[in-house]
Amino acid sequence: KPATRHPRVVEFMADIIRFVEDLIEKGFAYESQGDVYFRVEKSHNYAKLANKTLEDLELGASGRTDEETARKENPVDFALWKSAKSGEISWDSPWGPGRPGWHIECSVMSTEILGDTIDIHGGGADLEFPHHTNEIAQSEAKTGKTFANYWMHNGFVNIDNVKMSKSLGNFITVHDALKTLDGQVLRFFFATQHYRKPINFTEKVVRDAETNLKYLKNTYEQPFSGTVDSQELQAFKDKFVAAMDEDFNAANGITVVFEMAKWINSGNYDASVKQALADMLEVFGIVFI
Repeated sequence: KPATRHPRVVEFMADIIRFVEDLIEKGFAYESQGDVYFRVEKSHNYAKLANKTLEDLELGASGRTDEETARKENPVDFALWKSAKSGEISWDSPWGPGRPGWHIECSVMSTEILGDTIDIHGGGADLEFPHHTNEIAQSEAKTGKTFANYWMHNGFVNIDNVKMSKSLGNFITVHDALKTLDGQVLRFFFATQHYRKPINFTEKVVRDAETNLKYLKNTYEQPFSGTVDSQELQAFKDKFVAAMDEDFNAANGITVVFEMAKWINSGNYDASVKQALADMLEVFGIVFI
């Protein structure tokens, strides 16, 4: 489905400045030579999302001697607002002309549009630290509330075992893939992978997905047969839910679907089983008509 909002940072510049002012007033941030930095040591459980400790980060940053580090109270403090450089686009602020830091814009736009607490926040695995870590710190410092209830970080896509990138010329978008692949096949392929792990996209695995999906379609469309044990059916339903509840483990969920398909093909198929199979597949956006 299309996104309901397409926010642009420039539309929220006044909100960003107010957000930073609030953090300064609360003692979580400070101005230094036109820059504004977040006091990381004031943030409880900083970097917990990435399984890092403040002590480890401070040790790693202790040897820095660059100009920006000299402006900070602590080398690990991160920028909320950066003073303008010559030729760089800038906006007026209480600290002089400048621009937002990398992290603050996401906190401001999300809280303005979605409220103080997001249910599910996602992104690539490379954003876990420092970006999402800093989003949590600055957002919770301002609101005093949990920033996100659940975090989902996806693995990267490889093409024939090579990381997908524009520079290598092997970059494929979903729109590109849909020019040659059926959407349901693509959904099924992704459903057989765990979202946190890297995905290796090859012609073979896609064709395998196409074959396996056809098997499930044939299973779904066969005539009813046999007498169904309702307890056995419920066991499959429970097993599927348990798999999906385990960090949205779609790959294990699909394994349950195939186990149920084998059970169906051994003579256990009626309207209730057909509905259960349809319900499971619909979780992945797969609908047989």
